[in-house]
Amino acid sequence: MLKGTKVVFVFMAALSFVFIHSVLPSAFAAAKLRVAAVMPGTITDGSFNQSCYEGLKAIEKELGAEIAFSEKVSQADQVENLTDYARRGFDLVIAHGGEMDDAAQKVAAKFPKVKFFVTNGAAKAENLSNGGVNPTHYGYLCGVVGGKMTKTNKLATVSGNEFPLVVTVHESFKKGVRDFNPKAEVGIVYTGSWDDVAKAKEAAFAQIAKGVDVLFPVLDLATLGIIEGAREKGVYVFGFSKDQLDVAPKNVLGSAIQNYGAVLLQVAKLVKERKFDGGKTYSLGLESPNVTGLGRINKIVPNDVQGLVQKVTQDIVAGKIKF
Repeated sequence: MLKGTKVVFVFMAALSFVFIHSVLPSAFAAAKLRVAAVMPGTITDGSFNQSCYEGLKAIEKELGAEIAFSEKVSQADQVENLTDYARRGFDLVIAHGGEMDDAAQKVAAKFPKVKFFVTNGAAKAENLSNGGVNPTHYGYLCGVVGGKMTKTNKLATVSGNEFPLVVTVHESFKKGVRDFNPKAEVGIVYTGSWDDVAKAKEAAFAQIAKGVDVLFPVLDLATLGIIEGAREKGVYVFGFSKDQLDVAPKNVLGSAIQNYGAVLLQVAKLVKERKFDGGKTYSLGLESPNVTGLGRINKIVPNDVQGLVQKVTQDIVAGKIKF
């Protein structure tokens, strides 16, 4: 009887060995990367938030990842939404927008095994990094074109709220303008909302009434209000984040392209390959294909100015222009 029991025990031990060394590794290898994003606006804004959503879809398609997202998340709900995804065991949680810096910092400290990434932010920790599309590159290029196209020598940036990224974009835009048109004045105004189209349109009218004839929006959905205001008053404007030339073909000079999808896909790849570094800034610019630029430049922009854009782009990539 004991001999038979011993044979059964040996058999079960051998079976367990085979299971552990063959079945389980396959299960672990098949585990999907899980990526979630928390966004302040809607995924159909044609701008900042839509680019994030497109990035999630690229991650799903190219990396076979499981994705999830929350849109139109208010500042009061940021911590709750980020915490929910971390608690559910997502490998990478994206806080889309520098306004989520504080929330991401708090949540990351409570979930050290989860990787966090803030687009356009400054927050850093052992499991938290930030980054996005290099704002100096597209800001400067828009400034070059705007400085050459203004007739009144008055230009203005219109944004939702003041935080580091917005200031960097504006200063880069101003530098581009003044490097090629030293007589120009470049102002900035904040509307208090990234998505209120009506409020943005009012801000556009107010700036135009002051003589501004080139508007540079740094907004989400509200960009459409700036473009509409420019169209109605017959002044120049830039699209923001996505190519928006078709929104107002007679007014949009070009668009500050921000392909966050490419950035987020790169970050997700690093997480999957266990190469993601906390405390780092990941920034992609003109040196990376299809990440940023001016999109389609309007035909109303003279050939010499379009040629200047190409030269400036090359100089930026070569490091000849410093920010």
